[in-house]
Amino acid sequence: MNDIDQLENGNFQMSIRNFDVIIEVDPGTDEIVDVVGEPGNHDVLDKQHNPHRIEDQGTMVVADSENGRIVELDIESEERVWRYTGPASDPLQWPRDADRLPNGNTLITDSRNNRVLEVDPDGEIVWQFDDLDGEVIPLPYEADRIGIDERSDVPPGTELTAVDDEPGPVESAIRKGAAMAQYVFPTWMHLPQVLHIAGIALGALWLCAEGVILGWRRIRARR
Repeated sequence: MNDIDQLENGNFQMSIRNFDVIIEVDPGTDEIVDVVGEPGNHDVLDKQHNPHRIEDQGTMVVADSENGRIVELDIESEERVWRYTGPASDPLQWPRDADRLPNGNTLITDSRNNRVLEVDPDGEIVWQFDDLDGEVIPLPYEADRIGIDERSDVPPGTELTAVDDEPGPVESAIRKGAAMAQYVFPTWMHLPQVLHIAGIALGALWLCAEGVILGWRRIRARR
């Protein structure tokens, strides 16, 4: 469980990360009274973090971490009413927090990119702090605007401009691979640098294979 908030009705909203669900629990009975998501159904959520419930509108903004996106879901239908995956040239990598602000902007903690960014209702980045070397905020987890709590009367996704399309399976696989590479390579290395290293490694492997084959042919020729 990576987040818990008390709702206006007194119940507790809990993000159960490893089961891909967000539950609502009645503290008087300990009963689960509502569930958003389904274990293993990654079309809805995948290892999510820090949901922000917009109670006035019946939606929640969630950092859908393993899917590399921020989504706003209708709590009843689980339909996505808003989605953000970041610029095509620099997509989100394992975001772990998203808060809708009173002005309609969304504050996002983009962990594996070592940055915090704020996007407007059109999905344009209006402010960001990035730390490519990870010296100041390596793998940031959560960010808040000072003096602004997670309010329930902020603009919902239905009032914002729909932004960006869902990445296809190939693009999703590439994004996840690039994100996982940051556990091996320095944090300043992104997809272009990782692909460059991979190209060098494949080239070296090819030269080694050519050397082995050439040596084997020479031995055969001597026989």
